[in-house]
Amino acid sequence: MEEIIMQKSMPVIALRGLVVMPDMMLHFDLNREKSIRAAEIAMEQNTPLFLVSQKNPATDNPTTEDIFEVGCIAKVKQMHKRKDGIVSLFVEGLHRGEIELLEDDGAFLSAMVNRLDSIDDFEKDEEREAYGDYIKDLFKKYASYYPKIGNGLTAHFNSIKKVGSLADQVIAGMPISFEK
Repeated sequence: MEEIIMQKSMPVIALRGLVVMPDMMLHFDLNREKSIRAAEIAMEQNTPLFLVSQKNPATDNPTTEDIFEVGCIAKVKQMHKRKDGIVSLFVEGLHRGEIELLEDDGAFLSAMVNRLDSIDDFEKDEEREAYGDYIKDLFKKYASYYPKIGNGLTAHFNSIKKVGSLADQVIAGMPISFEK
């Protein structure tokens, strides 16, 4: 994964009922002007953007109080403007981040973001590896109760070597509320 040089601030997109995790590739649509402008800035300047979940998806113009502090620094892989005004965005989650300062200039949200360390950034140890194996075993049990999950997803999780990435991807695939 490429190293990010942090800038003074980066464009922010407040997500409705959605969480993006590091190492995740995701496609979603944007229809708010501020979100579209933030994506355009990231594409024009070839810079990352910060994706953070809203506390209440019904809020149309989120402020600092309306969004969570922790989100994901992401790279825009592809952006497509449709005729109906909606923008389709394909992103890759790179790193977990935390908002230091959120700004709203009227056109789009931007924030100073601190990159948060992942458990995968530290030296490997036997205990962490054991937790990874335990997570895989628990997911296999969970998948046995829900056949719609399929063997492909279980095989995918078994192939992940980084414990932090494994935990993020398992959580992203679970039917739990985005707040959790």
